[in-house]
Order: sequence, then C-alpha cells, then structure tokens
Amino acid sequence: MIAFVFPGQGAQSVGMGRGLAEAFPVCRRTFEEADAALGFALSEIIFDGPADRLTLTEITQPAILTVSVAACRLLEVYVDHALVHLDKRLWRQMMANALAFADTPLGAGYRELDRKLATQVGDLLEALQAKGRIARRVDCADAGQALFFICNQLFMEFVADDAMPRARMKERMFRQVKLVFDGLLP
Repeated sequence: MIAFVFPGQGAQSVGMGRGLAEAFPVCRRTFEEADAALGFALSEIIFDGPADRLTLTEITQPAILTVSVAACRLLEVYVDHALVHLDKRLWRQMMANALAFADTPLGAGYRELDRKLATQVGDLLEALQAKGRIARRVDCADAGQALFFICNQLFMEFVADDAMPRARMKERMFRQVKLVFDGLLP
C-alpha cells in the first residue's frame, strides 16, 4: 500500500501551487474545481494573498488540500502515462536508443530530463529544509539526486522485468525512498 501524507495548517504560503497551475493543465483544473465547489476564487487567495486571509482556517484548510490534490494528480498523470500507456518493450527501446545514441538530441534530451527531475527533487527538499522539515546538515541537491536515482533504478528494473507488476515496483520504491527520506529528517 502507498500512502500520501499532505501538509497541514501552518504550511501555507502565498503563491503555493501557482507554478503547478501555470505549467500543468491537470493542476489548473484542480484549482478551478476547488473555486467552483467553494463558490469563490480560492485560487486567487492562494496565488496572490493576502497572507492574513490565507491563514484563516476556513481558507487555509481547503487551500492546502487543493495544492496537495493538484500535486497528487500530477504524479498520477506521470505514473499513468509512463507505466500504463507505454508498454515495457517501448520503454526498453527508448532507454536503449538514448544510451546508444548519447550524442543525438534524443540522448541529450533524455539526460537533460533526468537532470531536471533530480534538480526538482532537490529544490523540493530545499523548500522543506527552509521550513525546518529537513535537517540543516543535509545537502539537498545531493539528497535530491539520490532519491531520483533510487526511483530511476527501480523503474529500470521494472521495465526490464516483464513479470514485475507495477504495484510491486511502487511498493519497493516507497520503501527505499522512505528509508532515505527518514535519514533527512531533523
């Protein structure tokens, strides 16, 4: 079983989730759904403040939930696309081509995507560190790379093994990421 733990009151900040909504349609729709369900523009308060209004419990609770659901939906899109819509044979071919033709735009693009993803994980860890949720002793860029590499390696094992079900890969990924993440906590 995989569980997501979302932040609670006190984690809110003006502008949270704006980048998700601007960059990803599934996230933008999540904010639009929240606005419609609540009958007011919650997203405007989340993105633009004012901070004193965002800290009101009746605003903070749905705001944090909306940002959390938007992030979770984005993860679902990536997982679904990568693991459901493309079969393992196609992934193996893509990886082989990216490695065999490392100097081509495909190979360079593949490496750049991995670099960007690892950097994003490090950036997330830095944001958590700034809020006191990651120990100060942790080099967030290195920790982000380590977490990304764990996920990437497990994904490669999943792709290489036709018999491995997606649920088994996710379970292993959760356990290994948790093991590393627990060492980052204060």
